[in-house]
Amino acid sequence: MTLIRTPLMGSNQQYTFRPVGESLEQRRLLATLPAIEMPSEVAGDVAVTQVSESTVSTQSLAAAAATGIVARHRMTSTQYNAEVARLQDLGYRPFQVSGYEIAGQDYYAAIWKPTGSTTWQARHGMTSSQYQQEFTTLLGQGYRLSHVNGYTIGGIDRYAAIWEKVSGPGFYARHRMTGSQLQNFNNDYTSQGYRITKLSGYAIGSQSYYAAIWQKQSGPTYVWRYGLTSAEFQEQSGQFAASGYDVVDVSGYSVGGVDYYAGIWEQQSATSGVLRHALSSSQYQSEFDALLAQGYELNRVDGYTVGGIDRYVASWTKPAQAFTELPISGAMLPQLSALTDTVEQFMVERQIPAGSIAISKDGQLLGEIGLGWSDHDQSDAIDPDAMFRLASVTKPMTDAVVTKLIAEGVLSLDDQVFCTAGASDDCLLDITPWGTPDARLSQINVGHLLEHRGGWDRDLSGDPVFNQIAIADALGINSPPDQYQIAQYVLGQPLDFDPGTRYAYSNFGYMILGLIVEQQTGRDFTEYLQNEIFRPIGVANTEIELGRSLPDDRNPREPNYHHPSLGTSVFDTSQLVAFPDGAFHLESMESFGGQIASARAVTSFLDRYWISGDRRSGGNANYTFYGSLPGTVTMARQRTDGFNVVVLLNQRTDAAGNTYDVNVLKSRVDAVLDTVNVSITTQDTIGLYQGDTSLFHLKETFGAGPSDQYFAFGPSGNAGWTPLVGDWNGDGTDTIGLYQGDASLFHLKDSFSPGAADHYFAFGPGGAGWIPLAGDWNGDGIDTIGLYQPELSLFHLKDSTTPGASDHYFAFGPSGNAGWTPVVGDWDGDGKDTIGLYQPDASLFHLKNSFTAGASDQYFAFGPGGNAGWTPMAGDWDGDGADTIGLFQPDASLFHLKDSFAPGASDHYFAFGPSGNAGWIPLAGDWNGPTISASSAAAAAANFVSAASMPVAKPSPTASADPIEEIAAAEVVKIIGETETDVALTQLQDSNRTNRPTSGKSLREETPGLLDLVWQTGIELEEKDAAMSVLFSTQSSLK
Repeated sequence: MTLIRTPLMGSNQQYTFRPVGESLEQRRLLATLPAIEMPSEVAGDVAVTQVSESTVSTQSLAAAAATGIVARHRMTSTQYNAEVARLQDLGYRPFQVSGYEIAGQDYYAAIWKPTGSTTWQARHGMTSSQYQQEFTTLLGQGYRLSHVNGYTIGGIDRYAAIWEKVSGPGFYARHRMTGSQLQNFNNDYTSQGYRITKLSGYAIGSQSYYAAIWQKQSGPTYVWRYGLTSAEFQEQSGQFAASGYDVVDVSGYSVGGVDYYAGIWEQQSATSGVLRHALSSSQYQSEFDALLAQGYELNRVDGYTVGGIDRYVASWTKPAQAFTELPISGAMLPQLSALTDTVEQFMVERQIPAGSIAISKDGQLLGEIGLGWSDHDQSDAIDPDAMFRLASVTKPMTDAVVTKLIAEGVLSLDDQVFCTAGASDDCLLDITPWGTPDARLSQINVGHLLEHRGGWDRDLSGDPVFNQIAIADALGINSPPDQYQIAQYVLGQPLDFDPGTRYAYSNFGYMILGLIVEQQTGRDFTEYLQNEIFRPIGVANTEIELGRSLPDDRNPREPNYHHPSLGTSVFDTSQLVAFPDGAFHLESMESFGGQIASARAVTSFLDRYWISGDRRSGGNANYTFYGSLPGTVTMARQRTDGFNVVVLLNQRTDAAGNTYDVNVLKSRVDAVLDTVNVSITTQDTIGLYQGDTSLFHLKETFGAGPSDQYFAFGPSGNAGWTPLVGDWNGDGTDTIGLYQGDASLFHLKDSFSPGAADHYFAFGPGGAGWIPLAGDWNGDGIDTIGLYQPELSLFHLKDSTTPGASDHYFAFGPSGNAGWTPVVGDWDGDGKDTIGLYQPDASLFHLKNSFTAGASDQYFAFGPGGNAGWTPMAGDWDGDGADTIGLFQPDASLFHLKDSFAPGASDHYFAFGPSGNAGWIPLAGDWNGPTISASSAAAAAANFVSAASMPVAKPSPTASADPIEEIAAAEVVKIIGETETDVALTQLQDSNRTNRPTSGKSLREETPGLLDLVWQTGIELEEKDAAMSVLFSTQSSLK
């Protein structure tokens, strides 16, 4: 006997399901049954074939999956038949069987595994011609040979085989080969890209023969041997184990009374295995029992006879222990804890080792959770802000980039993409095709690419972005090719359909969109995405970036990615690697699948953008987008109730090669959220700015008493800088800023602390006396700035905290420095701030709900009139989602605040700050952030949670079938099929894109120079019938 301990792949997981059904205890007992030594039987006919086909119910599948493997040896043909039938009823199928002769009768040793969803056929006792006939028949029915064993009974070679109805790569099968034929065939097949995966030795007379299977597939480095004596087998197995090779197939046979061995070893990466040979029946039973108790699982056994005595060679591995729970980090709203439990259950059922969840509503983060481990050893719990590959969830972000450029007039939906024959002079990309370009390329426009209607269908011609090695070979360059080189190759191939005529999901089309962005902006795609899409919504560049293919190059916040198969490295085609670790080139997927991000960063994106790429502006919708790569599953979900959910996982395929149904994940998440009600409310309070010392005194309640936030920011000494209030980073909390009028500079802070400004930029003319404004003009949840030009009563409003032209530009009110004061608020509760004017002589408020000419939408008086020096304010004083107005009385430092646009007394009236016209400037804002109220169906009453207890934002660090061949003494079976390819699988719930801009003009370009605004004024609020209509006309000179 020999004991060989060999490495086991660390990523090879044992999947465990809870057993179900009435015979639960029987099934549990079956899991512990060792190999049974059967009594010798000599009566009965030898079975020529045994046919079994199985498809099992979900119930038997679940029970079988709970019980591991079943092994039997020294079975007669009758016993083997009975065991196949019995175990089939329990949800098992034979996956390996070997025959051998004792006293002229055939016996069998076999291993069964859970059937799963596999349809299978098994045969034994076949002659050579019967085997060939069965192979041909089953091949025609869609079955693939998965196992073959040769043995002799009475000097006649017999065969046992198993077929499965599954797809897979091309393969060859050969039997009755001599050793030299075996070697020659192997040399031929390996030169064609095949590798030997099954090898069985047997003797006919005094000559050794072999049956084998070769498959056209990649895999780890391997070695194979045949004709080894017991001593040679012992020695070489030890050497292979010491070099990190694990036996994956083994065969014992005897020739002339001497035992010989053949085997296949593959280089693996982790723990231990056990290999035994020359075992008697009782020794094999004992080893089985002992190793079972130690947690080992039998994966290969081959019975043979030496001198009339049955012997066994077998190998065991210790599967990785299935986990039943995951470490969890981060914070979640208590009423949403079932969401964490649901995702954890999904992961445990599929043995997905790492994931992240983030959920928000109305722009407020409700939870950010990390589940599982970041490393293969499952020792390091993953952080909630871990970065994961996004796969195709990158595409909505590319949509957002392109939509922005369309809105800015840089691009148009009708722009011709490729500068090929027939294209216009203003085409976008001049790429030299490798080959003869399709004449229809000139018809492709930007809209076609966005809509997946560009003319490429990966189901017909393959997905070029996952074919980097072949493309590099064709171009005669080193692999991997970059995006431009991939484009050169693809543009030299024919299109699959006329552009614009139908939908076909296209990664390549989105790769081209990325190249367009770089060409038209002169900037790197990822850098543009970071700084023009994510940074303006408060997401640091460190939270979204281009991922890397190789483990050594990755962000340290990324987990390991798990996938059951290996692939040829695109960086070194002589090497096989774990598929997520270099078998595809993530860097060339930059604009369609290459980004990595935290779940929270993606949620922030969903808060501000629709999955279509359009900016959100009020209301909710039902969108879901999935991403998939080997080692990655992602889901981004926008619901009609305002919930945005992101789930990122580091495994998409189980050990058997089954890809997960992400719709199961979506339905489970929805089932949880359908039972929870969450509302987000904000309430503004007041504050004062003390200009002489540049101190901010902020109150979180309406009442007297000390300030709740107190800090200095800016120059002291009454420098004339004007205070501003806004939620500059979209976290739900207002902070402050200062406007330096002499240089027209904005200095904005994201926190209540001294130090440098977080946003610093110039906008507008310095020293012109223009009045600074702050508001959320586009409803994206982030406040930006603006300027009011009093001499022309012009408003210049920006949608970003960056320099450049205004995004909204219009006149409202009387020109000529009439002394009216601008106010800003969301008067109708639609989520967008608009403007208004306060007329101090009559204490009248003129409020607009839109950026258009025409009469005010709210018009009323409040306050003393007569230019009393009171300062207008605006805020949501009662938390109903709509802003109203107020006045600050400086002589007594009194605040008079209204909850409605109606006459009458103030609703909130209190003093705060020094009286006597001290020159302090009133402020209004939500200093402590939103209040979250949540309830579930089981809750008797709502529970209230301060947003302060939620996770806080991190600071920004900077296939032909050949005829059967007859070769001397060797019967040959051959089939070639298409190689199975791992590709990204993505699904957009609604492929129709709507509401996309039809004009590239900015709002300013579409606004006429002469703006007519109709105002209604009245002397007394109660005398509306006496109101006068006044027409103001003003000519704009701002360009």
